[in-house]
Amino acid sequence: MLSLLAGLSAGQKAGLAVVAGVFIVFAVLSALILPERWPGFPGTGLRPFLAATVALFVGMMLAVFFLARESEEGKAGEPPPAGTSGTAAHIAQVSEVEYKIKLPATSGERGTYTFEVRNDGKVVHNLTIKGPGVSKATPNLQAGKSATLETDLAAGTYELYCSVPGHKQLGMDAKFTVT
Repeated sequence: MLSLLAGLSAGQKAGLAVVAGVFIVFAVLSALILPERWPGFPGTGLRPFLAATVALFVGMMLAVFFLARESEEGKAGEPPPAGTSGTAAHIAQVSEVEYKIKLPATSGERGTYTFEVRNDGKVVHNLTIKGPGVSKATPNLQAGKSATLETDLAAGTYELYCSVPGHKQLGMDAKFTVT
């Protein structure tokens, strides 16, 4: 629980604290103060009291859902977004021809990579990337067609190959090292 709270931003913590405070005040009022002042509480006001209780409950659940959830770029195990904490966005133009994968480089820094893959050959190809925490592939591309493949790459060695049967064995296999 404490590690969960440690991962929240100051704004998220403040928002949740306000919502928790409202709930605590409502609970103390309805359980201790109001019954002492009005012995018949809630009496004829049961419906408005139940409506207020349900509204407060729904409001709290929505607050927890919206205030405490992770942002898309901060998910566990993924590098931070481009431009923060030393990661960067990279675009790599990849050309595939019969039994070769042409990469602009064989190494790079960790971060988000967009592989723009073009089949410059005459038969169907695809690009598959496998490595530390990554296993992704483009669809099969007919001659002259393109696709993009976006993934976050951490430090390690990745294998880029065509998974069409027999193509990897014929040479459509490349290594990409991330530091």
